[in-house]
Amino acid sequence: MDKLKVLLQKLGIELTADQTKQITEVIEKEFVPAADVAANKTKLDELTKQLAARDKDLAKLKADNKSEELQKQLDELNAKYKQDTDDLNANLSAQQADFAAEKLFGGYKFASDRVRKSVLDVFWMHHRWKSIDRFAPQDKKTDGLLENMELQPYRILVAVPRALDEALVTVPLVRALKAVRRDMQVNVICPSAQAGVWKAVPEITHVLPHDSLNQLREALAADEFYNDGPLDLGVMLDQDMETLKALEPYGPMMFSGLDTHPGARKYKFRVKAPVLRAAPPMHRVQLYLQLGGLHGLDAWNPSLFPVKKAAAAENAPILLAPFSSLGSASEWSEEQWAELVSLLPGRPVLAALEEDRERASALAERLNVELAVGTPEALFPVMDAAVAAVAVDGDIPSLCSFRGLPVVTLFSTRLPDVCRPMGPFNRSLYSHQCCSPCFLKECDRDVPCNRHIAVQEVLDALREITTSEI
Repeated sequence: MDKLKVLLQKLGIELTADQTKQITEVIEKEFVPAADVAANKTKLDELTKQLAARDKDLAKLKADNKSEELQKQLDELNAKYKQDTDDLNANLSAQQADFAAEKLFGGYKFASDRVRKSVLDVFWMHHRWKSIDRFAPQDKKTDGLLENMELQPYRILVAVPRALDEALVTVPLVRALKAVRRDMQVNVICPSAQAGVWKAVPEITHVLPHDSLNQLREALAADEFYNDGPLDLGVMLDQDMETLKALEPYGPMMFSGLDTHPGARKYKFRVKAPVLRAAPPMHRVQLYLQLGGLHGLDAWNPSLFPVKKAAAAENAPILLAPFSSLGSASEWSEEQWAELVSLLPGRPVLAALEEDRERASALAERLNVELAVGTPEALFPVMDAAVAAVAVDGDIPSLCSFRGLPVVTLFSTRLPDVCRPMGPFNRSLYSHQCCSPCFLKECDRDVPCNRHIAVQEVLDALREITTSEI
């Protein structure tokens, strides 16, 4: 009290005797925290209600003379008492959480009921902005608390490579991004021809297909996509400056990608996976998984990779894919396909993409086999019904792997160590020549490399993948 008087005197405030008496009475009182008062009042109110209900129940029991009925009512009474007690404890716990949160925030009131009822939302939103470069490791306890909460999505845009077989290699990274946190929303920017493929990936919320800068801008501005909220992260895997230009109005957002991206420096990529210029051959998926690792993702989890589909029905077809998106240098000879057809143990079906329809129709007629031609997504039912496939290097082997269909791939201009389809249920055949890998569309030698792969080698590999339990 004396210290208070000195402070008031310094401020030029003189207290009357009556005012001094009132302040002294207040200071000498023993205060109870508001949280305790509210909890005690709630407890008292609930106990009062329970006692009143008990009195009515006892009065009813006294008036009842039947023993069986008496036992039944006692059971009901016990169950009701337990429920009332549980409700009381839940009410007290919720009230305690509210007061603890208000104390944590310095006594300020909450701005909305949504925040008041879900204080954890505040901490989660704050935490997400601390997880820019590396996402926090997954925590089962936190994940369980967040399971039934309405969280603002952390929105990621993944711009995938324009080549279909290369784009499919990024699927494990996309799945890892979706799995890292419960609030993740993963969206894909892709060429229009790939739209159907990416719509078949359940981890993706929105697919933004385009073939020009204007189309991409329109897709980004569409209400269905735009109204989900601001964009947080762009994973640029398409090596295309046009995509970054289209995203300029939607900043600020963080970018990541490979260090070979032409916009990595200008747009200040926060996370960059180094592409080694001189290194032993490694599968191309490792490059994208390395980027995922830099973000703190569990990118090597086996559940992210293709899984072999269920066993096919009896008399299921064997798909043959003789045409390559890489050019004629990667294709087998018609004579070799004809020999293979004559020796196959099952029903052959020639499969080709829409751009090869004319050639495929002519070859299927000459080989006297069934034909399946269409867009990638149109071929999915055909692949799902088949038992296995034999294909030259290109888009078809990657699509087969994506659907879990075992495939024997014939390599020519590229190394299987780098470009083989993902999944242990596939096999790759390669006849190394002095000029390979050449990456040419048309062979400048007399005989393309894969023509040295014997038909019997293909049959042996096909037999291996159709009988393997992997």
